[in-house]
Amino acid sequence: MTLFDEISGIASCRGDLADDAISSLNRHLNDVVQPLYRQRKPRVYISGPMTGIPDENQPEFERVEKLLDGMGVNPHKLDHNHWKTREEYMRVDLKALLCCDAMLLLDGWERSHGALVELDTAIAAGIPVYRTVEEIKQKNTQTTYKKVDVCAIV
Repeated sequence: MTLFDEISGIASCRGDLADDAISSLNRHLNDVVQPLYRQRKPRVYISGPMTGIPDENQPEFERVEKLLDGMGVNPHKLDHNHWKTREEYMRVDLKALLCCDAMLLLDGWERSHGALVELDTAIAAGIPVYRTVEEIKQKNTQTTYKKVDVCAIV
């Protein structure tokens, strides 16, 4: 019996048959979902000052993104419609942050209103915050990441 047959049969099943079909469906879904979130690299949101810095500090964000070796989420590369207000930029950035597994603070973060808001959000959401790429890489090699990737599902 295929997964499609089981899903189709749930509507017509009654009693124990419905329970068996649902249990089988859950097993199939676990077989598909579990490997996906075990194998992905953690995502690290890069937070730091932009306003008042030449090129909005983009070279530093890109340098750190490269050091993170595919784990970095660079807010400069998020899909911002460039006619947005500062508040609308923050909404896009905070949504991305909440889909990350950790946050990295760049030098000068303490002078950035946006980085302070992002830091408060990370702390409130229980997202670990780091100051160096080395800390993140060390943590990543010591831990098998098993958090469900809700943001990939939505």
